[in-house]
Amino acid sequence: MRYSERITHSTAPGKVFFLLVFFSLLMAITAFGQSREERKLHIRAIKALNTGKLADAEYLYHDLLQLAPENPDYNYEMGIAIYEQGIHRGKAAPYFEKALLSAKADILADMFLFAGKAS
Repeated sequence: MRYSERITHSTAPGKVFFLLVFFSLLMAITAFGQSREERKLHIRAIKALNTGKLADAEYLYHDLLQLAPENPDYNYEMGIAIYEQGIHRGKAAPYFEKALLSAKADILADMFLFAGKAS
């Protein structure tokens, strides 16, 4: 086998592997990534929640939940915004319950706490 043939044969699996990894990453980014506008809206909602502007946060999370109704973070944070206002704490329960169904283990304890308080 000539040198040029060995190089061609030895790089073919590398090219296939590179393309496989590249397309896998591309699909993961598009499947799980937020749009730029959604990300900006989420940042605004978090800032409103952290600064105590709870009515503004509730409004922003309402918009976020229109975009991604099953997002556990949005549901959990919407529940917090409603619960912390103290006016209609029972309205927060459905958001906490929805967030619990698809929650990550690191926030489950907090979700159970607020879901219990809101019910």
